[in-house]
Amino acid sequence: MPRHIYFIRHGETDWNQAQLFQGRTDVPLNVRGRAQAGRTAACIREHFRLAGHPLRFAGLVSSPLSRAVETATIVASALGGSACGLPDDPERIVLDGRLQEQDYGLWEGLSRAQIEARFPGEWERRFADVRRFQASGGESMDELRARVAACVAELGDGVLVAGHFGSAYALLLGYAELSQDIPRISQEALYIFEDHRVLEASARHPAGRVIASCAWSALPGASLN
Repeated sequence: MPRHIYFIRHGETDWNQAQLFQGRTDVPLNVRGRAQAGRTAACIREHFRLAGHPLRFAGLVSSPLSRAVETATIVASALGGSACGLPDDPERIVLDGRLQEQDYGLWEGLSRAQIEARFPGEWERRFADVRRFQASGGESMDELRARVAACVAELGDGVLVAGHFGSAYALLLGYAELSQDIPRISQEALYIFEDHRVLEASARHPAGRVIASCAWSALPGASLN
């Protein structure tokens, strides 16, 4: 049986709504984000029901940023906490700094228009070389992928991970070589990372749809096997 890592992205924040780069800045969920976390829990429950599997996890690990922790807390509570292998107490959620969002340095708190005005040429360079590009004072996608892959390599089968767009993107880069192959990462879905595919389970696709189908190509020292 392939190893499974379950992943959820945090719900919406005011900065998401305003289309500002958040990165390591600790921005809390807004009202819509909390509702999204509840809908994510519903997607998880329905996916397990349709799959005919007991709703059970091997633990919960989260980025320490509050938007991820609060999402994890809402989801764990909605699913029944210890009844399905998740902590009843938010303080018992395992926090791992390697799951934090990509560090965007001086881009954080800015919109695309502000970035293009303050840092001429950086926006274009970002998409010309997604893996190696670093915003002023930030980190590259390769650096992000290295720390996320190292974290995931230590997790057991069936762990639920609460993270960010960037941490999910970093994992998906292990399955898809081209950045344009990476789909949008929903804030109302469950992502199931296996050794040869990734599924997205959402309200629209409760049984799960394949969004990546190829062998995991891990960085040295990191593997899903």
